[in-house]
Amino acid sequence: MAVITGASRGIGLAVARELAAQGCDLVLAGRQLASLEKAGRELTRTGVRVLVKVCDVRDPESVEALAARVKKQFGRVDVLVNNAGIAHASLPMENFLATTGRT
Repeated sequence: MAVITGASRGIGLAVARELAAQGCDLVLAGRQLASLEKAGRELTRTGVRVLVKVCDVRDPESVEALAARVKKQFGRVDVLVNNAGIAHASLPMENFLATTGRT
């Protein structure tokens, strides 16, 4: 299963489409629920499981909530695509796999 940040459009959505075409279950994360839901509906039609989760990678609590939900629903992460564009560094995404039990 793959977690993709910035998944509602552009490169993130293109990556999600390709992974779905390969049969990969997806977690689509981003800041805009309506756009994520639209992408989720599209990708669900490919037959993969899709979870849509609002997440702002600038906010550590938002990232931790995403990690907890992924761990609860899927148990693991096989692919992590850190695609969300941000203007500053020092975010907890580098700890995402450890948080979900993967290293």
